[in-house]
Amino acid sequence: DRECMSTVCEEGGVTVVSNALRRFGDVARVQEEGCKALWTIAAKSSHRQGLVRQAAGELIIAAASTFKDNPDVLEAAMGAGQVLGSHGKHKKKK
Repeated sequence: DRECMSTVCEEGGVTVVSNALRRFGDVARVQEEGCKALWTIAAKSSHRQGLVRQAAGELIIAAASTFKDNPDVLEAAMGAGQVLGSHGKHKKKK
């Protein structure tokens, strides 16, 4: 839920997930679950800036590139990338 994600972000969860993705770049399951976590965190627009600071986009691309033949990693990476990439695109037009 959103309150839980806010707590995760406030307690350094983005850094923990980012570090795990960096450290275990060759482990498909870590990449899949890490991308899922980033996807969930990015769903709240106020968390996206922290993801950008942690280079989440680059980590997502690295996961997708490394595991281009793994549909589970690709699904998680593409979902995370799509939500992270939507930063600022859903603002109301004047």
